[in-house]
Amino acid sequence: MSQWSNFGAFSEFAFSGEDSESEKIYNAMVAALGPALAGPVAEAETYADAMCFGAARLQLQAAGAQDDPTQVSYLIEALEKDWRLFAGPGMTLADRRAALVAAMAASYGATNLAVVAGLTTILGTRLIGYRPMSETLGEISRNSVYPPHSPATNAPIRKIQFNTAISVGLQTVDYTRLIDDGNVIQTGDVLVVEPGRNGVEEYVTVLAASWLSFQAVFSRPHDIWTRATTGPFCRWTGNQRHSLIVVDSSVLTDSVALSKVHQFMRKTMPVVSTWAVCAETSPGYVGPFEVGAGLIGQTPIGVSSGETAILTEVP
Repeated sequence: MSQWSNFGAFSEFAFSGEDSESEKIYNAMVAALGPALAGPVAEAETYADAMCFGAARLQLQAAGAQDDPTQVSYLIEALEKDWRLFAGPGMTLADRRAALVAAMAASYGATNLAVVAGLTTILGTRLIGYRPMSETLGEISRNSVYPPHSPATNAPIRKIQFNTAISVGLQTVDYTRLIDDGNVIQTGDVLVVEPGRNGVEEYVTVLAASWLSFQAVFSRPHDIWTRATTGPFCRWTGNQRHSLIVVDSSVLTDSVALSKVHQFMRKTMPVVSTWAVCAETSPGYVGPFEVGAGLIGQTPIGVSSGETAILTEVP
């Protein structure tokens, strides 16, 4: 129950159900002084000291709160500068505090606890769950290809650059040597063309070769200055580093929230990690993608993609 207090911060007085800092200090001083506290002058001096000490303590508490992202107020700009954050137009104090909490959570690394804490700060109750792909549920798929060394020489590695654009089919390629052992491309060499470029990389076998020129059959077109190598180039694909961020459907059309989620994940997760922000299509499930209903880039395609998941592992 509220009670009249001479120790509150409402001007000099306030209604409060709890003892203020000044009142706690005053009570402690009265108990410590005992019989020495006698007469109105001593009582007035003790009261004045307690009010001063209480105000000083509150100032110290307020200063200490400026390092707490959930309480910071007048030093929030300095804290945002430390964490390289910029307050957007229209952001409230609560929004700016939430951004600080997310930034600090990202600094703890890609632990499950830190990721969930950061996403919860951004989305609140709109976060349904988070988890990576599950080996137990059979969601992880891997594929690796290691092209062989050139069968003609079996070493060393040669790297070239095309001097002309290439079309599909049998093509004659003029090239510039970049790295080799003094020998040019030879008949029978196997070339990895545009290594590492999804949808463009291919392997071709040299059918005929002359000085700085060779013939091969190409299944994809390639631009001028395309590079190729006779060396092995590992091609590894998989969804082992993929995660699901399952949210309320309202998040998928909230561009501000989505931007904050992706910014947080880019800061937190390793560079090879990927993630999908998606909504439940039925309780405990995400996907599969359905034409006219699914959202491109957000609704998982289906079981064959390894992304449809039973959300049994969401914390």
